[in-house]
Formats: sequence, C-alpha cells, structure tokens
Amino acid sequence: TRCSRDWSSDVCSSDLKNAEGHVSYSEDGNYSIKLINSEDLDNFSSYSFEIDNKAPSIFIDGTEDNGKTNNDVSVSWDDSDVIDATYSVNGGEEIAFEKETMFSEEGTYVVKVKDDLGNESIVTFVIDKTLDYSVNDAKGELPKAKDATTNQDVIITNYEDLTISVSKGGKNYPYSFGDALTEEGTYRIEISDELGNRESFQITIDKSVRYSSNVKDGDRTNGDVSFSSDEKATIIVTKDGSAYSYEFGGLIKEEGEYVVRIYDSYGNEETVRFVIDKSVDASANVENGSSTNSDVTVSANEEVSVVAKKDGEEFNYKLGDKLTEDGKYEIVLRDSLGNEKTISFTIDKTAPEITISGIEDGGKGNSRVTLSDMTEEGEIHVYKDGQEIEYRLGDELFEYGKYEVVVKDRLGNLRTYSFELCFRANGAVIALIGVGIVLIAGAVVLVAMKKKRVFKK
Repeated sequence: TRCSRDWSSDVCSSDLKNAEGHVSYSEDGNYSIKLINSEDLDNFSSYSFEIDNKAPSIFIDGTEDNGKTNNDVSVSWDDSDVIDATYSVNGGEEIAFEKETMFSEEGTYVVKVKDDLGNESIVTFVIDKTLDYSVNDAKGELPKAKDATTNQDVIITNYEDLTISVSKGGKNYPYSFGDALTEEGTYRIEISDELGNRESFQITIDKSVRYSSNVKDGDRTNGDVSFSSDEKATIIVTKDGSAYSYEFGGLIKEEGEYVVRIYDSYGNEETVRFVIDKSVDASANVENGSSTNSDVTVSANEEVSVVAKKDGEEFNYKLGDKLTEDGKYEIVLRDSLGNEKTISFTIDKTAPEITISGIEDGGKGNSRVTLSDMTEEGEIHVYKDGQEIEYRLGDELFEYGKYEVVVKDRLGNLRTYSFELCFRANGAVIALIGVGIVLIAGAVVLVAMKKKRVFKK
C-alpha cells in the first residue's frame, strides 16, 4: 500500500494497516491513496479524499471571545466553506446573519459558525452600553439619568458592579449604594462601570415649602404681614375661621387670628398661625371722651401697663377699681406689642347752681326776684304754686305765690331752690292800720249809740 497526504511526497507504508486490514487517518489534509498488488505492481487502485476537522475561524472586531464591551461588535470569517452562521441574544432563538454583520444592541451574544462538513465554531461576548441601577423614593422609581426633585428620602441601588460618586453643595458627599439620602439639598450623582459607561444627574430633595414672611408660626404682631415664595406654590388663608382672599406679596393689615397654609408642587405643606393685634383690648363703662355722673370702671382683657391722670395729675390706679370723684380723667393703657389706648372721660356728679336776686333760697318776701348766672349749660324749670310757668334766665318774678326752681345739667344732676312771694307790711303801715281799726271801731260805737237814742224817741 502506498499513500500521499496533501499532495506531498510523503509515503505511507503498509504498516499503517491494522490487524483487520484497515487503515485509519485522522489528521486534517487532502489524501491520495494507491492500493498496489504486491505480486503485480502494475495492478493497483487509486483513491483521494480530504480530512477537515478544523472549525471555521471567527473574527470579532470590537471585543474578544468571552469579552465584554460597550461598543458595537462586528463578526466575520475567512473560511470559504462556511454554510451557516447564527447568533442568539440572552438565550433567545438563533438567528441567521451575514458575514461582517455589526451588532449594536445590548445583550449576551452566542455566535455559531458552521462549515459544510459540520465543523462549528462558537464565540460569546457581551455588549453593555448602560448602567444597571435604580433610583427610588417612597413613592416609587424615579427616572434614571434624569434630574428629579422629590420630597422623600432617595435610595440608589446597583444591580451590577458599579462605582458611584456623590457631591452636595459642591463638596464630596460620602455615599454607598443602598444608603438613603435624607437631607434637603441638591445632590450631583455620577455612576460608572468598568467599561466606561457613565451617567450623571441631579437629585433635589425638597421636604419643605420655600417661603418668606415677617412673622413666624405662633407670632403676635401689631404690624402688617406679608408672604412670598420663590417656587410654584399655593397659599390658603383664613381669618378668624373664615376664608380670606390673599395672594403672595400682598399685605395683611386687618386685626384678627390668621391661619396660613402653603403648599408646593411636591406635596410639601407649611402652616403658619399668627395674630395681628393693633389695639389694646380694654374698655370702660363710659363712652370715650364723654361725661358721666356715675362711677367709672376701666378694665382690660390683656396684660397692660397703666398711666392714670385726674385733672392733669398722675395717680395710682388699679384696673377694675371704681373711679368716683368728680374730675377729668385720662387713662393710658399700653400692651406688650406697644399698642396704646387712651380712655378719657369726665365724672361730673355736681348739679348746676344759679344766682337768685331779690330773695334767699327758702325765703319769703314781697319783692321782685331774678334768676341768673347758671353755672353750666342745662335746663331750668320754674314752678309757681305747683304749676310750671315759662321762664327765661334774667326775667323777673314778682307775682305772689310759692315758687320752686329746678336746675338740671345734661347729665341729669339737678338742684332745687324754693321761695315765696307774698305781701308783707312794714311797721308804719301796721300802725296806721291799727289807728284805722280803732277809729272805725269808735265810729261804729257812736253810730250805735245814736241809733239807740233815736230808738228811744
């Protein structure tokens, strides 16, 4: 037996034959076999064949077998006997493809190339162009790689080997995947992997409404109040329990108890309660600036300081005490906010007086009487024998009778005078009257005697 391999001059001797007379060849190559009759060298048979156990060579541009990249990958081969090429992604179905196909989608690829003898080459690689992580708050997942604002704590979780860098306010902020970001502020997040994939974004944690005002919750003020906000917000105001129309930037001026609620677009809420108090809560049982003939009491429903004056002279006064004496009073009350209230009034319990000319009060006489000089504005009523008569100050009273004069001021204080006008004779008149009576009596006796004498005749 003679043979040649790959058309070379190599000679295969008959000792390649096994015990059964079979010859075995395994190495790749093109074989030519000549079987020669050992007794007749011109009697032979020739055979030729090829042994090809080598799978096609696959060339990967962009990575390597079992490699991982964030680039596109091209697959090709030089073997001319390739009859079938397929790929699958992430364990999916096998899909045929052409030489020098460019793969760009993410996934784990298995590429198979087979020649016409059934020799097959398999390569695998991973295309990874993204970072596998999530950003979550209490309400759910936030968009990846996008700036976001929330009023909740934030947790960033990785699902592959990643590196994270966090800064806040321009300074490095220590953070590890799985930790919670809880503080208010804007965080700059940078996440990367070993392939060079990189994403950066901002997370703003806003747990409060941004607003400014000249009052704080629980304040009491005697000034106007204003609210403003540098973010989109809604403000709702009530005054003494009722709705109060208000817009940011306006002034709240009226006294009252206010509740202000401010909401932002992230669901944050702030409540501010305050009181505008521009006056002293104090009162008296007399109208301010008026006069009275009653006792006066001044009281207050809040803590105040008191400065009291009577007829210009300061005196000690305790709120709630009665003021009884006549005089002009000024009570100044001042609260802790600096509000001040002045209560002024006059206590006048004294009845007016008049001057009676021509007779004394309570007197009796035959004279002409004049009433004048009333000490204050008021009314005068004159009664003669129980009946009121018309009278004007300065007029003369001369008719006989019993008189009563009542003078009254506008507060009702009154004073009463009385006198009687009647005929009263002096001593000479009385003597003349006496003589006249005697003479008349004598004449009567004389007449009587004459009549008697006449009677006797």
